[in-house]
Amino acid sequence: MINKNYFHSTLELHYHSLASFGMMPVLLLTFTVSAVSNGYQKAYAAAEFPTSDKNCFSPNDKLVDANNNNWTDVFENAKYSVVKVETGSNPYSKPELSTGFIYDNAGHIVTNYHVANSGNLIKVIFADGNGYRAQITGTDPDSDLAILQANADLNKEQMKSLPIGNSAALQVGENVGAIGYPFEQLSFSVGSIKQLNITRENEFGSVATGLIQHDACGYHGSSGGPLLDLKGQVLGVNSYPGLRGHDIPGLTLAIPSNTLQKIVPMLISQHSYNLSLLPLPLP
Repeated sequence: MINKNYFHSTLELHYHSLASFGMMPVLLLTFTVSAVSNGYQKAYAAAEFPTSDKNCFSPNDKLVDANNNNWTDVFENAKYSVVKVETGSNPYSKPELSTGFIYDNAGHIVTNYHVANSGNLIKVIFADGNGYRAQITGTDPDSDLAILQANADLNKEQMKSLPIGNSAALQVGENVGAIGYPFEQLSFSVGSIKQLNITRENEFGSVATGLIQHDACGYHGSSGGPLLDLKGQVLGVNSYPGLRGHDIPGLTLAIPSNTLQKIVPMLISQHSYNLSLLPLPLP
């Protein structure tokens, strides 16, 4: 990915080559407006997908969806639970950026398997700016889920987990928010559910079912970030940002939270999702 930065006041122009996503090279223009709040930097980006006139990120501090719901408080609360994930093959190469979020009070971090699998060196950076080497606690290629844990003693503020919602209650047209690190800075976007129960083959040859399709902004680094409702509950894990291969530009696929709740506890306790370890159903 190629980035060129031009600064004018608080506006940053980012040009991103999307050739690495298996598409014809496309030039994407993004504006990022930064402000400082409570000692943390918050970033809101405004972008246009090449095939849509829809503004992806709000260029101001008030994030409002099509139904006039304000998502600012959702973002402010969730940002302390979202981590930047850096992966690489050696300490001298530029790391790949992705996203994860705190799952429980033990500091377990949920992300995508394809994120954890993209390098043997993993670093997680928390909202307070502190970064630590991380280890993989559990993985499931079939669902594209993985659990990371920092190689450090974390404080209580760093282990603020996100509540998990019920993805089975989702409806097409419902407003959702996506938060993550598509770029260096934390970004947030609002959109709506476009389709439910999507089936597709992932890059590891497994067929994923029940996926959520939404149009909140997603880029390569958004992988592993949470999909949220207005209560700040996790409804899914963004897994396939829309600017990839045969997926529809501007639309992202997310792993539903009910799948997350079924698989993640076993990834933490057993380090893999082994069906043979599950109890047999009652007759």
